[in-house]
Amino acid sequence: SRKCTTLHRDDATGMFCMVAERDIAAGEEVFHSYGDSLTGAQLLQTFGFVPAHTNGNTFPTTPVVLHKAKHLLAAAESIKKSSIPQAIQNAMAASESMGQTDQDDVWDVREIPCRPLSEEDVPDDWLFSRNDSPGGLLSDELITFLVLQFLPSEAYEEIVLADGSVSAWLDRSIMDDVYLRELVCHTLLEAIRRKKAEYVPIEVPGSEGLLNLDSTSTEPLERDQQHLTELLCIKKPSKSMLRAIYGLRVRIEELASLKEVYEETRRLLDNHDDEDSKGSIETPPTKRPKKSTETE
Repeated sequence: SRKCTTLHRDDATGMFCMVAERDIAAGEEVFHSYGDSLTGAQLLQTFGFVPAHTNGNTFPTTPVVLHKAKHLLAAAESIKKSSIPQAIQNAMAASESMGQTDQDDVWDVREIPCRPLSEEDVPDDWLFSRNDSPGGLLSDELITFLVLQFLPSEAYEEIVLADGSVSAWLDRSIMDDVYLRELVCHTLLEAIRRKKAEYVPIEVPGSEGLLNLDSTSTEPLERDQQHLTELLCIKKPSKSMLRAIYGLRVRIEELASLKEVYEETRRLLDNHDDEDSKGSIETPPTKRPKKSTETE
């Protein structure tokens, strides 16, 4: 509210400059606003620092990126080749025999190819943010894209036109089909597992003996939060430690968004399981789409 300068970027040189909005007296303190609409990743990329409060309610949270091929399609292919489809069929048959649910159609998904679709229909990078409204992380486009990875050819051709474009997006009502719901949800859980595996511990030069790198937590979010707490206890952090602090803050925001995707997927799976009066199948070990404009 007290700012007296504006930041401008010269597209020709790529340089940033501060422009006074009014006369500034000699010796007067200059105030500049970094804004309240940038995520931790955007602040780091633009200004070179991440304030401690970017996880608060005032600031948006850095979204996590799931890549179409590396995470989603690879996860779908893994689920097809796993024992999960057969386990779902067995659980469905057992439920039907006990009169708990009507048997939905099932089919062999092992030979169904990956269907990446065009970038005009679905982006290469899907962004998920905990800022999104509850229940809004799994968009109709995402559900359609994942369902298409498991449909038999005749059903697939009803949705995807000859030119490869999608005729209409499916909505969450498709998740009433037990077989498709389980396949889609377990694919998402596998994609999340693959993404989490990329968050290896940050190496901080000069922090030997200062960080508990043998943390018993297997969850990257808990581990990074612990390491950030330990680094913040250092009275005079080095430049490399400051860089690690900023990196950890951004990663914690991303992992918090990833946790939201996980929890929404589990709710979709478990709530339907309760309605169907059956247990869910165990996973293997462990909005509209927006194109990524952030530096990973």
